[in-house]
Amino acid sequence: MRAGKSVLPNSEPVAPPAPEGAESQTVMLLKDAAARFVSQQSGLAPLYADLEAAVARADLPQAVRAAAQSVLSLRVDGMNPDALKAAVLKSGLFMEAMLAGGTAPSGDMKSALLSLRQTLQSWLGASVSETRADPQLPPPHRGAAPVAQQPGMPSIAMLDIRAAGLHLLAETDGALARQTLLQIASLPDAIAAQPQSDAPPKLTMDIPLATPLGTAIIQLQIEHEEQRKDGEASREKTWRINLAIDIEPLGPVRATVSQAGGLTHVVMLAERKESAAALRDDLPMLEASLAEAALEIGELQCRTGKPQAPSAPAGLFVDRAS
Repeated sequence: MRAGKSVLPNSEPVAPPAPEGAESQTVMLLKDAAARFVSQQSGLAPLYADLEAAVARADLPQAVRAAAQSVLSLRVDGMNPDALKAAVLKSGLFMEAMLAGGTAPSGDMKSALLSLRQTLQSWLGASVSETRADPQLPPPHRGAAPVAQQPGMPSIAMLDIRAAGLHLLAETDGALARQTLLQIASLPDAIAAQPQSDAPPKLTMDIPLATPLGTAIIQLQIEHEEQRKDGEASREKTWRINLAIDIEPLGPVRATVSQAGGLTHVVMLAERKESAAALRDDLPMLEASLAEAALEIGELQCRTGKPQAPSAPAGLFVDRAS
């Protein structure tokens, strides 16, 4: 799977990187986009909380209600692996790639957010000139640890309908800015100093998860690499999925699921000691589920702690325009 050639909102194709020399025009374009959108990005969790509150209002225009329900319909049931697989394809990473291939995206997160923004702007007769980033939500970048979002609380209950609409529009713009950053982070070495390097791509996406407490956001990172073994003729393929989730009563949990050498490994890291103990107690159930799926089992473990947060590459979020 590839994130596509273009990640910018106008969906215009990006020129291929220059084969040699200084930073290519493409790399500079993507760095400028990252610097611009990092000051605007916000998460899906607060938007989902407010969309749920909005569709319950009798004074919401029907066109806005329909667009909001299209976004809400993209939530997945965490107990359904087929739904989770479909959510990856509908994450919004591949919208431009589908358009470039002549396919109109449908049921895709980015296209649903764009439709919601257009509908809100048509209703309000206004656009949001500037949105502010959520300071509690680190921007995605290549090499960053996955970041989960807890279910948000609605913030439009006491607002009149127009003010509520403007608030939704700002949150939608923030979610679209983050979606673009996720796409940039998923391009293989697109913003590295050496864009022609052989580092494998790492697809990074936010997936909305329906929970009894509201909509939580899981972040998934999917990577695939081939390691040379005994020369060019033999390569060992490794698949790895990193994920982060933060729901009560477990709290923040990160996990890495990998397949290498024919074995499936699962390593979890829980920030709360009691959550790590509970997950360790459930490891025999996990082992049985993997065996039932005809997977050969490797390392299964759960530790307590926090992952170290890698810093963004130097210059990635520098605003060259200021």
